[in-house]
Amino acid sequence: GHPDRTAYTLMYAAVLAAWNEPGTELSLSTAPGSWRGWREPADAVDARAAALVTCAAGLQSLEAGTGVRVRVGLEPEPRCSIETTDELVAFFEGPLARALEGAPDLRGWLGVCYDACHQAVMHEEAGEALARLAAADIDIVKFQASSALEVAEPAEAARAALAAFDEPIYLHQVAAPDAAGRVHVAQDLAGVLGDKSGLWAERRPWRIHYHVPIFRAAAVPPLGTTQGELRVGLAAALEARQVRHVEIETYTFDVLPSAERAAGSGDDLVSALVREYETALEIAATAGFTP
Repeated sequence: GHPDRTAYTLMYAAVLAAWNEPGTELSLSTAPGSWRGWREPADAVDARAAALVTCAAGLQSLEAGTGVRVRVGLEPEPRCSIETTDELVAFFEGPLARALEGAPDLRGWLGVCYDACHQAVMHEEAGEALARLAAADIDIVKFQASSALEVAEPAEAARAALAAFDEPIYLHQVAAPDAAGRVHVAQDLAGVLGDKSGLWAERRPWRIHYHVPIFRAAAVPPLGTTQGELRVGLAAALEARQVRHVEIETYTFDVLPSAERAAGSGDDLVSALVREYETALEIAATAGFTP
């Protein structure tokens, strides 16, 4: 809810508008609040909702002046204020709906950035999550095509392979359900690999917030990926005409372990990016879309 964040978002949107022609529709994503667990004032959620309405009003004015529509998508992420689709819907139907009273038309500039990796990490089924968004009339302003690491059985061999992905640049949240089906989320992979309680050894499968190339159906053995959830989600969203903007979001090529590169991710960045586009287009084709 800090005014500097709103001002920055609107400046970013103005730059996007300046680079495009009238009639263009663009999208940008933003973190869904704050980091879960940080101390916040009691009114922090309402303040964020109010800031989003201010932002939407600024985007409305930007469109009136330039003819370019820029929409903002809240992007749920593991360990952030909003992690799940249900939490996003609750925010839209609660704090944001209250903040929009008197100006409901501003909702048209706000929606969700659906990151396939993030929602797979949270063990959401893509088709169900997308249906939930549609039922709540929440627009997907951007679909981020991405895949996470998955460990079906956290035995010794899988942990050894996974340790190579424990790098210091990014946080790699880990989520896994217990025997009762309750999903637990850890802040970083290092804490899970070093867990002495034995609790994480009993939870499975592990899904790790580590963006792996989307053309990888499996990672370095015996690790897997959530490419299957990406395929289901992207095809369903396109088929239902739920989304117009798709963004491939693999930013980890420079930190991939050498074993993963050798196993199929490759060492040549350009070739890997080409394979990512080919995979995204192949998934889109299953929904009837061709370039």
